[in-house]
Amino acid sequence: MELAQLISIIANFVTASAFAALSWLFVDALVIRIEIKTLLKTFGFGFLTLAFALNLVQTFSNLGLTQMNLYLWLAGIGLWLIFAAFILDPHCKLQFLVILAIVLLIFLKGNALLSMQAFLIAATILQIAYFTKHKDLIPMVVAFVLVAIGEFFYSLQKQTALGNLQTGGDFLYIFASIALFWWLWQYLVIRFNLQRKTAF
Repeated sequence: MELAQLISIIANFVTASAFAALSWLFVDALVIRIEIKTLLKTFGFGFLTLAFALNLVQTFSNLGLTQMNLYLWLAGIGLWLIFAAFILDPHCKLQFLVILAIVLLIFLKGNALLSMQAFLIAATILQIAYFTKHKDLIPMVVAFVLVAIGEFFYSLQKQTALGNLQTGGDFLYIFASIALFWWLWQYLVIRFNLQRKTAF
């Protein structure tokens, strides 16, 4: 097995795991209180989990273009749902980005579109973090910025056929997953502390 393929397998496994963990987290939140934005995040991260699980399967199979198109569809739907969830947040002031998102949908496709979708999500979360002074959201901002750059690398790789860009994108996804796990850990610590205080 080549090193680049091994890195790709690790990236897809770690990323699928991170998105699955976040999807589970929002399912858990839905049990406590049903909200549209939480439901959108649940399905959004669920679609992303499927997309990267599919990528992982692709490494061991020869399904090729059909599977790649399915990945793009699943990841695209997932990112749109997450973007919608943050746009619907009462603290969000960037609703005008919906117009930009529609324009991007018309003019971009493939990994380039995924890159811009991730960037819009990062911008929205950053604004909410700044407005609410919730610094704990910064790891999620970092994660989606890394996802945006990673997808941009994948887009360039398809245009130039440079394998090192593919590996660079894989590394960025690994670091994005670490940032997401860090955010998840912070969230769980805060929630555990709140539960313990309530119990006392």
